[in-house]
Amino acid sequence: MQQFVVSVRQRGVKPVSCNTYIKALNAFCLWLHEEGHLAVPLQLPLLKVEQRIVQTLSDPSMQALLSQKPKRFVQWRLHALLCLLLDAGLRIEQVPMKTQLIRIVAGLAVLLFFLPFTASPNNSAWANPFQMRVVDQTGHGLSHVKLTSDNGIVCYTRADGSVLWSESSLMDRDVNFRIEAPGAPITTTVRVVEGGHTEVAIPR
Repeated sequence: MQQFVVSVRQRGVKPVSCNTYIKALNAFCLWLHEEGHLAVPLQLPLLKVEQRIVQTLSDPSMQALLSQKPKRFVQWRLHALLCLLLDAGLRIEQVPMKTQLIRIVAGLAVLLFFLPFTASPNNSAWANPFQMRVVDQTGHGLSHVKLTSDNGIVCYTRADGSVLWSESSLMDRDVNFRIEAPGAPITTTVRVVEGGHTEVAIPR
């Protein structure tokens, strides 16, 4: 078996491909042992494969990206997106492009990022989001409470019990929210409009 591996390598087969053959031989030898055809199981070690390290951005490249001074809207939008990726450590597929208010939950902290994805931000919901505040019976804000809208959007309240909603799919309609507050979760219906605000009291 070892001679077979040597001959395969001499033909120019790469170690990754050789390991595929070795795994197949090891599986076959294990079956022979389980069926009683081999007294002891035979197993070949895998060949060492070179680990490829993905090239990341160098410090000068990072400095060049962050020190760039955008002048037009498209440049501002791209610069904001790059800063978000670098600051939060996100992959590009993790950024929801259909909303301008990006929420990132890191432990118990909720980070909010406003990204100018539309060319007329003064008329968009991200510039004037809907605010909901979750409070107890004394009016004290409840932090880190999970809220889920009827279309599956999830957010957590901040330290003062407030949460901002800017998704266009929620605007100008009655939205059912599931609020997972301390104790039993409750469901409430709220009219969501741009710039509006409401308070939801959680019974104790």
